[in-house]
Formats: sequence, C-alpha cells, structure tokens
Amino acid sequence: MRRFVFVILVAALPCLSAPVAIAEIQPDVAKRFETVESHLNKVDETLKGLDVAALLKKVDDRLTAIDRKIPDATTWPVRLEAIAAAVKTGSGLTFLVLLVAVATAMASLAVSHVQQKRMSEAAQDVTKMVRAVIDRKTPLIVLGVEPARGPAAGGTPVQIRGRNFEEGAAVRFGSTVAPNGVVMSSEIIAVATPAGMPAGACDVSVQNRDGGSGTLPAAFTFVAAPVVVGVAPATSVPAGGGLVTVFGNHFDDASRIVFGGQELATIFGSPNHLTFAVPPQGGHPPAVTIAVRGRYQMTQWDGLFTYA
Repeated sequence: MRRFVFVILVAALPCLSAPVAIAEIQPDVAKRFETVESHLNKVDETLKGLDVAALLKKVDDRLTAIDRKIPDATTWPVRLEAIAAAVKTGSGLTFLVLLVAVATAMASLAVSHVQQKRMSEAAQDVTKMVRAVIDRKTPLIVLGVEPARGPAAGGTPVQIRGRNFEEGAAVRFGSTVAPNGVVMSSEIIAVATPAGMPAGACDVSVQNRDGGSGTLPAAFTFVAAPVVVGVAPATSVPAGGGLVTVFGNHFDDASRIVFGGQELATIFGSPNHLTFAVPPQGGHPPAVTIAVRGRYQMTQWDGLFTYA
C-alpha cells in the first residue's frame, strides 16, 4: 500500500491541489522526494487502525451511485471534476481516499470503454442481421393448382396454392399471363385460365412485384376439344345392333357418343377412335346427328347417320 500511494502521489503532485504542503515542493527531484516521504509518514499515521477494505467499499458504493446518475461514459469528465473538487476541499484522509477512487474510476472507465465498444459492435452486428432478414426476399413457392386441368378454350376458374403471394402478383400459364388474378391471401390466388392455350401440360408460375417468383412444373393440363372426322359405317337397319366407329382426335376414356341427343355406352379405342352399338331406330328419325362429348366440350359430326 505504501508503494502504491507513493507512486500515485509522485504522479499527482504536479497537477492536483490538496491540503498538503505542495507549495513547499521544489523543482529539484531530491527535494520533491523528501516532501513526498514526509507526506507518506503522515499517511502511515493516518492509516493506523484504519479498515481500508471498508473504506474502499464506501468509495465503490459512491462511484456506483454516481454511475447510476451519470450512466453515459461521455460524462466521465463531470465525474472527475466532482472528485477533483472534493480533493481541493477535503481532509488529508479524503485526499488519499479520492486518489484511490480516481485510480479505480479510471480503471473502471477503461473497462467500461472496452465493454461499450464490444456492446456497440454487437449491436451493429444484430442490426445488420435484422436488416438482412427484412431486406431478404422471402421465397415464393407454388404448391398446387386446383383443379389441375381444364379446356384449352380457357376460362376455367382455378385456385393457386402456395406461400408468400403478394398483392399484384402476376400468374402465368406457360408464357401466357392469366388476366384478372386476385390474391386472396399470401397462400391463395384465384384466377381464370387464359384462352387459346395448346393442349397438354404446362408450368404455372407466380411473380410478385418485387421480382420474387416461383414455378410449379406441369401444374395444369389444357384439354383440347374432341374433333370428329368421320363415322363408319354411317348407316344401319332400323333394328340397329351393329357396331359403328367414330374417327377423330383428342378422345379419351371420358369421351361419350351422343346419338340423336342420347348418350350411349362408348368403347374407348384410342385418342383417335371410339366405338358404339347402334340402338334400334324406335323414335329416332331416319337421319340422326352424332356428336362426341369430351370432358369439357362436345363436338358434333357435320354429317348424319341414317336408318335404311
């Protein structure tokens, strides 16, 4: 403790004013050390029987109280001025205690500065992370289309399911924009399929205004209307019973023959031909229309089937 106080006093004497006889200190080093030695002797006498630990705790409590009132490290000059003012008006013991307080305060200031710097850097890192999360475009995902098929003529109402849809999002079937899409929520878009699409499966994509987009491959299938090219044979006896083949395109297992307005049992042979059994003429006229009803549209043959 003696050496500690000695070092502090040597450093402090040129710049601190205290109720000790600093005026007696002469410029020569020898005289200065003699004066310091004299004051150290007085300090020794003062410290006899003194509970230094308790005293330092009181100092620490006072510094803590000051910190609560002045939490910003930039106000430390105010704190040090307050300590200096106390030194100038205090007793010899106060002088010693406040010297220790100054040393403690400066050490605390250094630690606080490092801590504040680290906290500031950490806060900046957190801010950058938050901004990155905010600025990052949330991935847009297309999960499904319901229903998943419709006529190539267009106009089928569909719902597109996904994630992170935004108001004003554009919907495309293949490369064709579907007009009048409505974003119901961040997960659903209601839209009608565009007209004049080629038959077959196509990708469905959604693009938000900010450029974020998602695509679901082969999500919707456009079904072409059936085409009737011909019928063979095109005639039957009134009793009926013979088999007739209808030739054309875009037939499937859902296609049905419509004979004079009556839907008949139909045998699916291929996308290009269907077969049916001719019913008895009964109430049918001598000439009867034949059509093929597809999944979404019906196409009539331009000829007539006759009973003879």
